[in-house]
Amino acid sequence: MQQDTRPLLNQAGLLCNQSRMSIFITCPNCKQQGTTKVEYKSGSGTWCCCFILFIFIFLICWIPFVNKKCQDANHSCLNCGVLLGSCPYKVCG
Repeated sequence: MQQDTRPLLNQAGLLCNQSRMSIFITCPNCKQQGTTKVEYKSGSGTWCCCFILFIFIFLICWIPFVNKKCQDANHSCLNCGVLLGSCPYKVCG
């Protein structure tokens, strides 16, 4: 049986990049175990969705900026605050 030799940071980033909700993880920076802090920020997918809504129904083009499901989810460590990964919003995904 082969041992996984990838750096922990890559494993943490991979887990964070697949989840939009807080996950339990060991921080590669401070080595503390705990759940991630998730912050939602507008990204390119949010702007793309806004543009599409603006073309068809311009009165509701602001909705992607107040809906967390239409924003990028950034995971950071609760202990040291280092960014562990980001799950971007994809309009067609």
